[in-house]
Amino acid sequence: MNHATRAKELNTPQPPAPRLPTTPVDRVVGDRETIRLAPAPDIRWGVELGVVIGRETSHVPVTKALRSIAGYTIVNTAAVPGRASVVVMGPQLVTPDELPPGARGLTLTATLDGHPRQKANTSDLLFDVATLVARTSTRTTLMPGDLITTGTPAATGTGRLHDGSQLTVGIRGIGELCNTITH
Repeated sequence: MNHATRAKELNTPQPPAPRLPTTPVDRVVGDRETIRLAPAPDIRWGVELGVVIGRETSHVPVTKALRSIAGYTIVNTAAVPGRASVVVMGPQLVTPDELPPGARGLTLTATLDGHPRQKANTSDLLFDVATLVARTSTRTTLMPGDLITTGTPAATGTGRLHDGSQLTVGIRGIGELCNTITH
């Protein structure tokens, strides 16, 4: 949980430091690829800003953390609690010089079958990108290509997705990911 809207939705106080859960990943897919999931009553999904590391980074201070970033991408993690997830990434990697510092002020959106489900802004992050990179680098050495996600905003998709469900997630300045669900 890293969006103020998500904390409010869950009626949870802001944590004193970023929580850094590690998500087991079954597979990674890209834009326009099919997301294969076993039928389940509680599939979670939602738009997230992806931060891709560009250099080996360990114990970096917040003031220098943005120098470790190769670029930003869009992420949609489709997961059933207690099982490995499918991570959807892409369609491109946007370099830091193409966006505001720390990717601040970008609008995130998500739709299910053309119906709006999420709308948020990276300015609403409880912990900004620099803080997430710095904190993560104290827990593990980050390597080029490592991915840090910033968390999903309020209205995270939950419930049963049917065969043919269309998920579209986007971030202004980065692009849009479109995928179809199959069981």
